[in-house]
Amino acid sequence: MVQPDCTRTQLFSYPPRAMHNASRRIAQTSQAYPSFDPSNARQLAVTKVSPPGERCTSTGDRDRDVPYYRAGLHRDGNTVRGHNMTPLFQVPELTLGLGSLTAFVFVSLSDQTLAGCGQAALVPGSRRVIETFFGWQLSVNVPIGPEGPGWPRLNHDVPNRCGMLYTPVAVREGLSDDRCARLPDGKRWPRPIYAMLNVDDECEGMADVVAGERAKEAA
Repeated sequence: MVQPDCTRTQLFSYPPRAMHNASRRIAQTSQAYPSFDPSNARQLAVTKVSPPGERCTSTGDRDRDVPYYRAGLHRDGNTVRGHNMTPLFQVPELTLGLGSLTAFVFVSLSDQTLAGCGQAALVPGSRRVIETFFGWQLSVNVPIGPEGPGWPRLNHDVPNRCGMLYTPVAVREGLSDDRCARLPDGKRWPRPIYAMLNVDDECEGMADVVAGERAKEAA
């Protein structure tokens, strides 16, 4: 088997959002979501090839300790310093700490058909677990999302003492079992499934899921 070239990212002459809006996939999106706006935001996620190292990730965990090819699991729409296309809060009343969206469209710009080549990842069943958690938050107090009940924005119980808590502990535990990998501190890490895509392939993910990007370890 020929190892894919994970060091090269093929960039197209038009943006990925236009690629989807003009593609055959838009018809399938229409079946799943009868009413939605065309894609209006994009993020070009380029991950360089790197071996597991000692540096700390944005979650505050050591890079080499994060399992499943260093899958950085998170609920999208979350931010810590007002970047990533979303503010810290969505409304002036500071009652909503997460951005919203209809769905994700992943467009592969490189060969991602082998493990360790930077695939997008999704945790099965996470939407129901997150929706249950949001319902509990709403029954207790606002805001919904980070800085609301059960979800501090920062985690100080990590190696660098100041990591981003992208997924609340209750959700992470709700998606874990004894078969999951663990970090050195015993914390269980939900096992994601990976989008194994070829160049120009697309896949879609629903909103309110725990997603993740994988580090590139193959070259």
